[in-house]
Amino acid sequence: MRAQFQNLYRDHVDQLEILDAIKLLQQQGALLFTTNYDDLLEKHCNLEPIDASDPNGLMSYRRGSRPAIFHPHGFWRNAQHIVLSAEQYWRVKNDQVVQQTLQHILATKTVLFVGCGGGLADPNFGTLINWIGEKNIGTGSSHYILLQKQEQNPVTELPLIHLRCEAFDDIPRYLKDLLDPSERREGSRESLFRWYNKPS
Repeated sequence: MRAQFQNLYRDHVDQLEILDAIKLLQQQGALLFTTNYDDLLEKHCNLEPIDASDPNGLMSYRRGSRPAIFHPHGFWRNAQHIVLSAEQYWRVKNDQVVQQTLQHILATKTVLFVGCGGGLADPNFGTLINWIGEKNIGTGSSHYILLQKQEQNPVTELPLIHLRCEAFDDIPRYLKDLLDPSERREGSRESLFRWYNKPS
């Protein structure tokens, strides 16, 4: 894990625009969570990671009183809580605090999935999407996924509203525009949908 992730930010991150946009969203109150094991968001946003090893911290995180990056499938520096096998996934799936945190986010927030092109084929994202789909059977769409213009829907099992941008380089502008009060209204899915589908 150390060889894979320790210097990832220093050695391989050269385009910071998307990370800058995510940092701005977090500073305005967005909760961030990732199925990645790395610490790119932590380093860029100057936040701590949080995972299943800290149940009290997770409760504070979902209340909004502890800014952090939530890793439901684990963080590389805390290897005993990383999900790499079916047995480890079963453990996380049955971890009451982790599940309550995910349920709280999905029930009370509008979630925008970014960078999920692998869909169900991704061993981390796929299991999370399946879980969300099971919990949302028969309900209307309330969450979004950002796709590039020609990208196919990778998560047909989940009723996500598809938002499209022209190309990868456009993603930072789309994310930053979410902060423009003239483009959105608190709690309005419709305004978010109109914003993403407005003419360029």
